[in-house]
Amino acid sequence: MLKSFRIPRPSEWIPETIYSRLKLIKMVWFPHPYEPEVSGIIHRIVKPGWICADVGANRGIITRILAKQVGPLGRVIAFEAFYKNAKFLCKFIKVCGYASRVKVENIAISDGTQSEICLFPGRASSNEEWNIIGHDLDGKAMEAVFRVPATSLDNYFPPGSVLNFVKIDIEGAESLALRGMRRILRESRPVVLVEFHDEAGWRGREELFAASYNLHDMKGRQLDPNKDVQRVYHCLACPMEKN
Repeated sequence: MLKSFRIPRPSEWIPETIYSRLKLIKMVWFPHPYEPEVSGIIHRIVKPGWICADVGANRGIITRILAKQVGPLGRVIAFEAFYKNAKFLCKFIKVCGYASRVKVENIAISDGTQSEICLFPGRASSNEEWNIIGHDLDGKAMEAVFRVPATSLDNYFPPGSVLNFVKIDIEGAESLALRGMRRILRESRPVVLVEFHDEAGWRGREELFAASYNLHDMKGRQLDPNKDVQRVYHCLACPMEKN
């Protein structure tokens, strides 16, 4: 019964602080299945001791799975641009007992051309849809609310860094993030799991093909760069030499 219980939004009849605590309790003790295909791939691929980047960590559902998979000798760097989500994520990871293996960075990941970037709300200002592209998932233009620190993965991770796995889910800015990790794709050769939200983000797959990666859908089918031009929502990208 508790798993299906809906916690009312703070604007309805409970203060935001109480809502946040209830949400934390529900996520820790009564987690609901989240994108089971994605979770299943992470459980299958990510190994103990791996170094992982969670780009667009939101409130930490995938971060928690990664932290469990890498174990005490691994490391997860969770990037989240929206400050309320990042604050919640820090508490969530601490309560889960993974604070020693997760570092939360309240920063936007882009192509590295700007040290600060505008952050835009999504539909109904949902905590899940804050983005740096300027419109919501329906294509409606939105006004910027914040300016936040920004970097690229190439700038964040120094040359020679070990990085085994990257998850990218940033509401349409996937192309920017992939452009900003060109060195990592060629040097560190991580496995990359991408959620392509729109056609602009989908064009970022060319960065993966150019770096000698093969792309697969969630059923394991390898995508043909020339024939499979229709957007695939979730893609797993593996270096050709690791297939």
